[in-house]
Amino acid sequence: MRARRRKGGGRRFLLLLAGIVVLVVFVSGGLIAYNMLSGRCDLGVLEGFGGVRVYFDEQSSLLPNLSLVAVGPERARYEVYVFYDLYCPFCAWEFYESLPILLGYSSSGKIKLYMVDTILHREARESHGLLRSAVGSNGSYFKALYLASCRLHVNGRVPDASYMRDVLGKLNVTVSDNVVRIEIAKAQQVTEGALRLLATLYGSPAYVGTPTIVVYDSEFREVRVLLPGRVEPERIDFALRTLP
Repeated sequence: MRARRRKGGGRRFLLLLAGIVVLVVFVSGGLIAYNMLSGRCDLGVLEGFGGVRVYFDEQSSLLPNLSLVAVGPERARYEVYVFYDLYCPFCAWEFYESLPILLGYSSSGKIKLYMVDTILHREARESHGLLRSAVGSNGSYFKALYLASCRLHVNGRVPDASYMRDVLGKLNVTVSDNVVRIEIAKAQQVTEGALRLLATLYGSPAYVGTPTIVVYDSEFREVRVLLPGRVEPERIDFALRTLP
């Protein structure tokens, strides 16, 4: 009888221990996940780029006469085009990881960076218009872009118009509905040109997608680099660092 009681007690002890271990793992995992998520949308990753000049430019080599968002020198040998859609999860992932790299090279003067609205999700048009309305507001464009990307990548929630208006409000950017309508129309024009260009570069409209990064050499008038799809930060850094 004693042996049976000991055996039963040992089994209960093991079950209790296993339950405690599971509980600890569950709670710890929850705390780790919370800590990871709570600090992930920190604008500190863009520290040092607050004063970067963001402007509209219609003089790009690959998409002339279209209003593109640009950052970097007025003229540069290398033009880097980033084709993106605010509702594209792979774009969000790429910006979340690599936006500081792109800004770093454009701030150095080595490249001119073009952010090309390529709206594959029609419902994202107003969000693009709102984001474009932040151009010229003390670096708020890239802050809003980063937060929108972080929202989609980390939380899996699209940066809809309501969210973008809230973000711009927190960044002290005031936009009028008329300006937003104008920028939506311009973003749509950019999208149409971008899709035609991408179809040419990809060789078929069936394979066009976002994100896509294109590096154009304006001196030799040729595309030097084509990075289709979501690309790791190391590949983007290597592609830009090794330009002649």
